[in-house]
Amino acid sequence: MYLAIVEHVLYHSQGKHSPVRFGQKVEDFKEILAEIGKVALECLLKDDHVFEYDQLSAAILCEESLIIGLLQVSEYAENLQPAGMVSFIHKSIQEFLAAWYITYRCVPEGNLGGIEEHALTLKDCEAWENVFQFICGLSDDGAVKVLEHLTSVRISDPTLDLSKIIPDVENETDVPLCYVTDKHTRFSDLVYNSFQEVHSKAELLSHCFNCTGGTVLVTKQLTELLQKAKVKDLTQVTHSVNFLHCFDSSPSPRLNEIELSPTSVGTVKLASLLPRFNNIISLCLDLSGCCAAAVVDTLVISITYKTLSGYRCRVE
Repeated sequence: MYLAIVEHVLYHSQGKHSPVRFGQKVEDFKEILAEIGKVALECLLKDDHVFEYDQLSAAILCEESLIIGLLQVSEYAENLQPAGMVSFIHKSIQEFLAAWYITYRCVPEGNLGGIEEHALTLKDCEAWENVFQFICGLSDDGAVKVLEHLTSVRISDPTLDLSKIIPDVENETDVPLCYVTDKHTRFSDLVYNSFQEVHSKAELLSHCFNCTGGTVLVTKQLTELLQKAKVKDLTQVTHSVNFLHCFDSSPSPRLNEIELSPTSVGTVKLASLLPRFNNIISLCLDLSGCCAAAVVDTLVISITYKTLSGYRCRVE
C-alpha cells in the first residue's frame, strides 16, 4: 500500500511541474528515495520527526519539485523555496522511506543502518515495528536481516524464550504448569507481523521459527501465515519445531480446536498439560500422519476424566 502511496505522490508532483512520463514506477526513483530515506532514518534514530530542509543532499534538492509532496513545509524563503524546519507528511511515510534506505543501501552491506544498536529489547523493537515490516515487504534479503535481529533479541533475553516454559514430561514427575507471559505473546506478535509482509514465506519460514527458538506459539495469525506460505508438512521446513498450545484458564467454557503436527512429541506434551485445564468443552485433534496409535491412547486417557461435551480425533 505504501509503495502505491509514494508512487502516487511522486507521479502527481512530477505531473505538476514537468511533462508526465507514463509507466514510471516508484523503483524508477530508487536513488532519490534512498537519499531522502537516509535523512528519514537519521531522524528516527534521534527520535525526531523534523529536520532542516538544507539537510537534504544536493542530489535531492535538484529534484525538489519531485519530492516536495512527501514533505510538510511551513516556511518558505523569498524565492519560494522551502526553508527552515520541515517534516514528512506522516510518520509512517518517514518510516517507509527509512526502510527504503535500509533495504537498498544498508542491507547489501550486511546491516540495518544502525537500528541494531537502538532495538536491543522487546520494547525498543516494538517502536521499530513499522520499519521492520516495511523492510520485510521490500526485499527477502532485508527480511532475513530483520528476522536475524529479532532472533538475537530473543537470545539476549531468556524471558522471551518459549522453550524455557515447556515442561520436560519425560524427566519430571511433577510437570509444572505452562505459563505464557505477556512478553511471550508480544514478541510472537512482533515476529508474525513482520513475517506477514514477507513475499517468499515458504522459503523464509525457518528464519521465522528461528526467532522464537523453534518453539512456536500457535495462534490464528500463525495458522493464516502457514496457509499463505502454502506449507502443509512442516517437517519439510525444520525438524526442531515444537508447537506450544496455550489455553486460556478463564472460568468461562471455550471451544478449542487444536491441530498437532508434525511430531508425536508435541502430542505427548499437550496430553500432559490437558488435565490442568477444565474450561475446555469441545476438543478437535487433527493428528493425521504424525503419531502412532499408542500416542493417541495416551492422549485419550489424559482427557477421559475431563468434562468434554465433544471430542473428535482424526488420525488417518
